[in-house]
Amino acid sequence: MPHTEAMCGQCRAPAPRNDWFLVGAGPDIGSRRRAREEAALAASRVLQPWRISVRAPAASMTFVMTTATGKSRTVEHLEDLVDAAERLSGRPVDPMSAPSGPATESSSRQNGH
Repeated sequence: MPHTEAMCGQCRAPAPRNDWFLVGAGPDIGSRRRAREEAALAASRVLQPWRISVRAPAASMTFVMTTATGKSRTVEHLEDLVDAAERLSGRPVDPMSAPSGPATESSSRQNGH
């Protein structure tokens, strides 16, 4: 059986997903947008050792990832960030184990390690 997505009855656009990061966000678009911005900020912090930033444009329900050299990729869902980060950086990305380098060495010094 083919996968079907719920659609808006008025415009036939796919209905918004109930992503995990929206838990606790109000039903209004402003609350959903703020939740997406907070998720993008958290993803940027996690991907900082790979020099990748993530933003949530207000005009869409996507995430835009950008490298320090200007390469970018757009993803629709947070679960797609790691694969996209690997394609952008050209190296493995494990958010649970940041690579060694200047970004992680300075944070280790701040934590007393």
